[in-house]
Amino acid sequence: LEIDENVLEKIVGILLLLLAPVLAFSKSFGLKSIQRSRMRYRLGFLALILVMTYNAFFGGGGGTFLIYVLVYFYGMNIIEANANAIYLGIFTAATSMLIFLPAGSVNFRYGIPMSIGAVIGSRLGAHTAIGKGSEFVRWIFLTVVVASSIKLIFF
Repeated sequence: LEIDENVLEKIVGILLLLLAPVLAFSKSFGLKSIQRSRMRYRLGFLALILVMTYNAFFGGGGGTFLIYVLVYFYGMNIIEANANAIYLGIFTAATSMLIFLPAGSVNFRYGIPMSIGAVIGSRLGAHTAIGKGSEFVRWIFLTVVVASSIKLIFF
């Protein structure tokens, strides 16, 4: 299966942009943890499989979709969703590495510095999120979603 990277980027950008109003106009989305039904958990599991599969193969935007799934289907607040997304991202990266490494498709020259940057950024982001709270994180997340969408669609 071969997918044109430019087309995929545009599709992901449009999907991200379509999800942005949920953050912008829903007063409570991601601010508090809430209990969800078993049916929503089951649907969330299917959504997780789709998002994690996409994330393992293509990456771009996968973390954002993952956070939406964790908030919407599992009732996490946005800080909890980000924290859980980190662990799921590590699992996805490790699994992808095991698949792509034998094919010689892993570029350690870029991967190692990017991983170090991700660890530093995650640590700084976690401290900021805990200090500033869910409302602050939600608006930062919305800004990143819109900026990423614009980049993917137009550049």
